[in-house]
Amino acid sequence: MAAVHESMKLLSFLVGRWHGTGEGFLPHGPSFKYEENLVIENIGQPNFAYSAASFIDGVTRHRESGFIKCHEDSQILFCLADNLGTCSILLGPVEIESKSTKILLTSRSITRAPFNREPHVVEVVRDYKYDGKELHLVVRLSTTRNSELSDHLQITYKRESD
Repeated sequence: MAAVHESMKLLSFLVGRWHGTGEGFLPHGPSFKYEENLVIENIGQPNFAYSAASFIDGVTRHRESGFIKCHEDSQILFCLADNLGTCSILLGPVEIESKSTKILLTSRSITRAPFNREPHVVEVVRDYKYDGKELHLVVRLSTTRNSELSDHLQITYKRESD
């Protein structure tokens, strides 16, 4: 396995295979329970590869993949594409506290396939917190039908392997 690039050492706690259970929320529909497999890989470059697959009752519902990069000023860049035809660039700081590490990412650019139907995602916020054992994520978003940022996903991951 390649050594973690110097610029990525701050985020090395993310590397591994994770499994999570969570709850999703829709502005005009019922909430739902789901599971997700998350893989963050050290690829020996100044970024990590990211992939996630979400399941409801064992059926794949959503996939996304991309790259995570850390800049010298502790700003995180997250490039993400999903199976719905949406590509996002998110940026934000990493904060290291005594008992946790927090990453708050906000969308800077969202592009979608021209034939995607409404509603379109307008803004995304991904709020990560690592407590030394578990990785917690809250995703908030706004759409062309709901302009207020609202909770969309809440999930807690447990590491399965490094």
